[in-house]
Parts: sequence; structure tokens; C-alpha cells
Amino acid sequence: MPEVTLRLYGYLAKIAGKREISLSFPLLPTVKHLAEHLGIPHIEIDLILINGEEKDFSAIPLHGDRVALYPRWHHLPVSHLQENPPQLAFVVDVNLGQLAKLLRMLGFDTLYNNHYTDRELLEIVHEEKRILLTRDKALLYHQSVKWGHWVMATNPYEQIAEVVDLYNLYDHLFPLTRCLLCNEPLISIDKKSIEPQLPPRVKEWCEEFYLCPTCKRVYWKGSHYDHMMAWIEKLRK
Repeated sequence: MPEVTLRLYGYLAKIAGKREISLSFPLLPTVKHLAEHLGIPHIEIDLILINGEEKDFSAIPLHGDRVALYPRWHHLPVSHLQENPPQLAFVVDVNLGQLAKLLRMLGFDTLYNNHYTDRELLEIVHEEKRILLTRDKALLYHQSVKWGHWVMATNPYEQIAEVVDLYNLYDHLFPLTRCLLCNEPLISIDKKSIEPQLPPRVKEWCEEFYLCPTCKRVYWKGSHYDHMMAWIEKLRK
């Protein structure tokens, strides 16, 4: 049977669980189907080389060919096969609620609802041009998904580090500017207008407050603030 050898670079090797593999089929499929056979969604791939020549997803390798797959947006100066997302805005599936909260904490526009269906997620990605973050690879196989990533880590803090590194978000962090519950940008609010809502001790020492215009939740720089900023600084480094 015809056989090809695939070499996987960067995090693609982690997704597939191996760096190099030889595959045999009665009739060799396209590169796209070879990648998905290994569990790699095509939108994770940004460069395909067959025997050193750049190809696209529709290419069909021949017997003995060597196929190299490089990941999207990772250690590559230019985009080869994929469009870059038009905005740094995310939608997160039901399995990544803590990741959604951390993205909002860093200031990123992130939609999340633990009742989103797969169909609703796909519609949001298509209509709002958002990046889909998911633990369900099958979602990323849909042709309507142009921007997305299968989040490999299971710990929320490792997940946020993975996403920040993958999309090179270090220069786009605007911490504590969004509501953690409903994603709306916070607005500065005068202390007098929200004083009845404040705990007695907070009234004594705090003068700087922020309000979510949607859910009306009030934020201030309490004891947790230093811990969050220390974590964000560690993430930057």
C-alpha cells in the first residue's frame, strides 16, 4: 500500500502524541484528511511542505513522500495557509468556564455561556468573527470555523498561559477592565453614587471604584488585587 511519512512540528506533535509517523492507505487521502486522521484540526496548521515544497490542504502525497506540518501562529513570521483573526475576541465552549474568566480578567472580549450548544458556538464564530477556544476537536473540523484552537491543558492557569503564548497576547493585556461575569467593559463610578452597596470597611479606605453597566456589579482594588497583579506579572515573564 502507498505510504507517506509525516513530520509534525511545534504543538502539533503534542496534539497527535508523536512527532513523526508513517501512514499507509489503499488510496492516499488529501493532507487535510491525513491531519484529521491524526486528530489535528486543519485550522491548527499554517504551513505544509511535501518533500520541501509548499503545498495546500488539497494536495495528495504520493508513495514515499515526506510531509511536514507546521502549526498556526507559532514561531512563523508570516501566515501561509490561514487568515489571521480580524480581532482578538474569543468565544469559549462549555468546558472552559474558568479560562473565560481569566481571559476577561486580562481584558479580552470573551463570550461564554454554559448553555451554549455546538450550533450556537459555530454561529457566533461565523457571524461575529471570533476565535473559538474548545476542548472538543470535532467543533474545529467544521468548515465554518476559520479561527480556533483545541486547548490542550486541563488546568485553567496552564490554559491561559497556552492561549496567551499561542496568540502572542503579551502586548495586548489590559487587566481588570472587564466584568468577570458578563464581559462588559467597566466604567469608573463616583463613590457617592454606590456608597449604600459598599461594605463598611471598604467605605473607610477605598476611593476608586468601577461599575459593570450591564449587571451593576461594583469592583474595587481589594486584598485580592495584589495577588491578581502578581499572577499577571508572572504570566508576562
